[in-house]
Amino acid sequence: MQDTSFTHSQNEALDQLVCAEFVFVTGKGGVGKSTVSALLGLAAAERKKRTLIVYPEGSPAAEQLWRRRLLDVPQTVAPHLDAIAIHPEQAMRQYVAEVLGSSKLAAVLFHQRIAQGLLTGIPGPSDWAILGKAWSFTRSGVRDRKRPERPYDLVILDAPSSGDGSGMLRVPQVILELAPAARLRNDAECCLRLLKDERRARIVFVTLVEHLPISETEENLEVVRHELGMPIGPIFVNQVITPQFSRADRELLLTRNGIELTPELMRQAPDSNSQSEGDAALRAALCENASHFQAAQEKLQEKYLKRIRDWNVPLIELPRLPEGQGGESALRSLQMALAGRHADSYR
Repeated sequence: MQDTSFTHSQNEALDQLVCAEFVFVTGKGGVGKSTVSALLGLAAAERKKRTLIVYPEGSPAAEQLWRRRLLDVPQTVAPHLDAIAIHPEQAMRQYVAEVLGSSKLAAVLFHQRIAQGLLTGIPGPSDWAILGKAWSFTRSGVRDRKRPERPYDLVILDAPSSGDGSGMLRVPQVILELAPAARLRNDAECCLRLLKDERRARIVFVTLVEHLPISETEENLEVVRHELGMPIGPIFVNQVITPQFSRADRELLLTRNGIELTPELMRQAPDSNSQSEGDAALRAALCENASHFQAAQEKLQEKYLKRIRDWNVPLIELPRLPEGQGGESALRSLQMALAGRHADSYR
């Protein structure tokens, strides 16, 4: 039987992660990035590290987790833990004001096209607005930009979801290739230096035990690791079910039952009014033979977890919570799961 609480290696991976200076959390939409960012923030705060979580403005998951509307300036959400919501256009406006040396001049001249021109026409200026702003709160960001405020020990960026999670990470290199030697180029160079330093930064992927999120993670993992040359942190595997059967008992159940539950069929919610053969099979498995359904889920999960482990990256598994549990309640439950980090786990 698997225990989703932490193994020693998972505990070590988390400890190394919260000792970093900057953590970039990425993954397909809906996999739980905001939850993982919050968990990392709380784990660092528990270790008395002054921590900031950076969210894109309007992140509903972030506001649900903290039960408040996040602002464009850091605000305290827990002891030693702050959070901020960054609006790309507003961040660009602030950046242009710094470049021009005058917020009044920036307010007069600022326009989306003007801002992009001052950003030398780089692709994805909003990506740099978010990434650059997050970097500016780090120790190296405060030092390299000669800012007077106190830096954070750890900055966690809950990156926007996209089909290519590595897109935002490409921007500093693009700036170096296109921008002249000036403020923008200097900032991008310092940010890129941080992102490539395994002692100070980690790129963390979040995935579910499902085909599409795993495939997308695998593709982006190769890009970040081999093309961008950035250090990979642990991969968080969210919504892992706790096996109820041994491998032998599971195979016996699946062999005896005539209903074959394919991954596609298992992802469909049964409709009580549907007359389709697929829904009828799924209803039968759920209502008349729940053990078979559980065994099929376990077998599929084992297959996907093996695929993830073959990437040779440390894993941190988070348990699937009861249906309907979310927000602050889910965060507390996952914190409790992470607290039992010394229990054994099956292989």
